[in-house]
Amino acid sequence: MLLDYDGTLSPLVRRPELAAPDSDLSALISALTLSVASTFVVSGRDHHTLDKWLGHQKVGFFAEHGFWRRDCGSSEWVLSGSGTADWKPAVRTVFDEFCKPSPGSFVEEKATSLGWHYRDVADPEKASAQAQELHRRLRDLPEITGPDAPQVLQSSKLVEVRSRGINKGTAVDLIMKDRPNTCVIAIGDDATDEDMFRAVNTYPNSFSVHIGNKPTCARFRLNAVKDVRHFLWLLARRHETILEEESDCAFSPSVVESSELSESPTHSSSTPPTAHSNFGT
Repeated sequence: MLLDYDGTLSPLVRRPELAAPDSDLSALISALTLSVASTFVVSGRDHHTLDKWLGHQKVGFFAEHGFWRRDCGSSEWVLSGSGTADWKPAVRTVFDEFCKPSPGSFVEEKATSLGWHYRDVADPEKASAQAQELHRRLRDLPEITGPDAPQVLQSSKLVEVRSRGINKGTAVDLIMKDRPNTCVIAIGDDATDEDMFRAVNTYPNSFSVHIGNKPTCARFRLNAVKDVRHFLWLLARRHETILEEESDCAFSPSVVESSELSESPTHSSSTPPTAHSNFGT
């Protein structure tokens, strides 16, 4: 089980530090660790925050889109990626410049990325226009051009620049290296999760699930965080039932099919599919 955090397990909030797990999410993750699945949180969050919020859980982690890794049941964080950040000073200068006319926006710095957050700006239309202008400015920076240049990504109310070669897709390949025939379910909600979906889709018995109605290469959809939690509780409780019946505990496609996931009709990153889900009904 490969799970994004923000917008997938936890609702999107005004500021990143406000997204700490609530009691329901903590109980859900504990239940998943007792199920048949190895559970990994694959997030853009820094590893210190993930350790603070979920470090006591027996889950695995990939932090900063795969730059840091902590295996299931371990307490040790190791570097699983590499990348230079020579571009950071130039990008930081531009980000700081865009914060001045947009009160409420702020810059978040991690080991391999910089992000300009604008969810808390009072005028959403102005903030969106500023984000488009920021994209144009970044394209003109010599520090982020060329074959090894960092990537510029647009997520939900966030413009992020991150070192190239580090993404959730490489995290998937590391996880699946020793378990190529394992059933894998990957769930996420934004542009950074598309790398994860593309990687997962190359494995047999795989299920990629996008949250929301944006264009995606994921094969299935759910509407919102509450639907994700409901789906995951179904999986955890199904396992409890299997144990009670002393049956085979292996994951199978029927586990997902029984949960009424909505299939993405296009599996495309260019054509917007129709979003719907039978959850909550």
